[in-house]
Amino acid sequence: MIGPIVASNDEDAIQLAAWHLKTMKGCQVRIDTREESGPFAEFLTQCGLAPVEMTITMSKGRRFLNRSATAPWVFALAGHALS
Repeated sequence: MIGPIVASNDEDAIQLAAWHLKTMKGCQVRIDTREESGPFAEFLTQCGLAPVEMTITMSKGRRFLNRSATAPWVFALAGHALS
């Protein structure tokens, strides 16, 4: 399991994931992410990590996740049950 990955942009998230993937070469790896498209999702696909299922985050009263150019984003979760 690799996560959480919290970064300011896709490139930083990719570098973090790449470092861990390199150290886990030959091991079974899981990365739980909400990213369905974009550079981070494409990187995971290129590494052979095909999407198995998508994670859904639910909140009541207000939107829980608001992506902002000035704040870090959660690219990968510690575990989908903990998001």
